[in-house]
Amino acid sequence: MQALSPPTETDSGRIPKACVPCARAKVRCEIDAGYMSCKRCQRLKRNRSGQAPGAHRRKRANASVRPAENRDGVSAILAVSKQIPSRVITSWSLNSVDMAPAAYIDLSINNGREAEIVLQSFRSEMTTLFPFVVIPPSMTFVEMRQKKPFLVLAILMVCYRQDPARQTTIAHKLREMVSHSMLVQGKKSLDMLQALLVYLSWYHVPVHQSSQVGNIGHLIMALLSDLRLNNGAVVQTLKPSFGCLEPFDNDGSDVSAMRPTSRAAQSSSITRTLEERRTFLGCFFLISTVSMWTRELYPVQYSRYVDECCRAVSEAVEYPTDLSVVHLARLHGLADRISRFLTPENWHTIPACTSFPLGACVKLLESELLQLRASLSEGGQNGELNVHYHGSELTTVAVLLLHYHAIEILLYETALNDGIGPSRYGTYPVSRLSMLYACLKSTKLCFETAYTIPNFEWFDLPYAVWALLGHAIVVLSRLSLFKAAGWDQEYVRKTIDFSATMEKLMRHLDAAKELAETRSWYQLPRVVPQLYLTFMEKLRRIKAALEAKYKAQQASIPGVTAIPSPAQTIMMLTDDEIGMQRTPFFCDFLNDDFWEHFT
Repeated sequence: MQALSPPTETDSGRIPKACVPCARAKVRCEIDAGYMSCKRCQRLKRNRSGQAPGAHRRKRANASVRPAENRDGVSAILAVSKQIPSRVITSWSLNSVDMAPAAYIDLSINNGREAEIVLQSFRSEMTTLFPFVVIPPSMTFVEMRQKKPFLVLAILMVCYRQDPARQTTIAHKLREMVSHSMLVQGKKSLDMLQALLVYLSWYHVPVHQSSQVGNIGHLIMALLSDLRLNNGAVVQTLKPSFGCLEPFDNDGSDVSAMRPTSRAAQSSSITRTLEERRTFLGCFFLISTVSMWTRELYPVQYSRYVDECCRAVSEAVEYPTDLSVVHLARLHGLADRISRFLTPENWHTIPACTSFPLGACVKLLESELLQLRASLSEGGQNGELNVHYHGSELTTVAVLLLHYHAIEILLYETALNDGIGPSRYGTYPVSRLSMLYACLKSTKLCFETAYTIPNFEWFDLPYAVWALLGHAIVVLSRLSLFKAAGWDQEYVRKTIDFSATMEKLMRHLDAAKELAETRSWYQLPRVVPQLYLTFMEKLRRIKAALEAKYKAQQASIPGVTAIPSPAQTIMMLTDDEIGMQRTPFFCDFLNDDFWEHFT
């Protein structure tokens, strides 16, 4: 056994300096020459346990040498960086957020023929569903790439229905580019605004990690304000500059004296183009839709300028879809009034709402809604739409009627609110009951209208249409379970049965799925969007949950978990969970988070 020796000034080897007990106790280890253990171990009568060589750190290098070593390391890094191939640096540049949209378009398009097919597909199939962004028939894809690159990316996101992975990639890149251009570079353009409108209209098509409808809506409102599209004729005035001097000769003073002068104000009036007005109405429509469904945004109120834009677009009729633009804008203008007058949360902002009977207010708004409905019927004046259409035009009218019936539901569903006292309905004892039955009728018409949409177009429906269908599902579930004097649940089931309605929706989705990949030779192929692959199971869960709740009500059993049915082992819903609040449904109808409430 090696004996420990006291350290000396000249010791430079890596030999044990202290025994293990002293090292652990972090105390001085004193060793007498010739002894096998230190004084402390002898005093405590402990066996000596030496450390293995190499347990201590090496002596630190001289501090004056380290800067030179660091300089050598930096030089080595720079030398290696110069050897990186240029193609790698190019790849980094292409993946940066400030990459030009046109450059990313070139990476996303396979060939020119595919590009033209994508553009034509958007013109013929998507514009009828969202008529606020129209591509002129004479504009080629090359011109679009040069003038509206952001909009081209949005169109690629929507129309690459044969490649969901590429749709998702383009959607993420478009969102990054627009955000970087707006928030970092401070840019603004009509191109970016139109791209955001298309992006939000088919927001549900790409795969999203979380709901960002509210965020995109706020970007649209910010860009709308920055571009000042929410105003009429814009007067541009040059700001005064104080860099020039002029003599003080107008008041008798010495002409040699000089004073700062401001440049004469120059102003020019710019009249909004039809494209700008159409885009503004698209913002009004989408923000109104999102605000009603999610309550995350304040709607753009129906103003004189909105009405002015509607008149300008309807008089010009630059495109066949312009009449749809006017109808949708006016419908949602009335929806804004309905929300403000019939939503209890808004009554404090309009004191007059509490001074007149609720039934009378509903009748007044109902008369305005009927006037809008008349313009959709045969015999409408001033070139209004005719319901006797065929083919793709039938889808246009069906979408308009869907919005009309959804606004009807919004008007009448106020009667489902138990928080409104009977006195608010005035002296009309049947007002609430009449509103309930009118709501039931409108809900039935909403679903019947949806069934008229051709099956091959179901997966192309924009976000607003799916939100309306989600609204109708919620209201139907509430009507099916509602209890009130004079309200007959059995009559509701005979008029429109909730389970049968879910079954019919599933059949239409099945048919749409079968037709999804059946395309003509001149059209792009397509696959079923990832979002809809789970729709069937989700609708079945909703159907089973409501059936269990209805049986529990009929059996007068408190709660629904006591239903002894093995087929109904899913978690049952309470009154508050089955459609009692429309906000989560409108916001998340197309997202998985909502459906978790039905599991």
